[in-house]
Amino acid sequence: MDFFATSAVNADLMFSATIQQQSQLDELSNRALTNGIDLYTNKRYKEAAKEFQRAVGLSPQGQYAADASNYMAQAFLKLDKTE
Repeated sequence: MDFFATSAVNADLMFSATIQQQSQLDELSNRALTNGIDLYTNKRYKEAAKEFQRAVGLSPQGQYAADASNYMAQAFLKLDKTE
């Protein structure tokens, strides 16, 4: 196997690992969002805000980040923390 073929294989493996890692972070983000929603519906706004913040932190560009940010803002409003 020549250098370029080896480099291509290594690049494919790295890309695959990166995709898998992002998928795992998205799953953790979704769990944090779900936990936050449960806490929010039980009027535990401070704890909910922390879970929403964790959801965003785990995957800031992920599919759950916008929802988590919106819920976090709502939780802070319930806590009168607008700054």
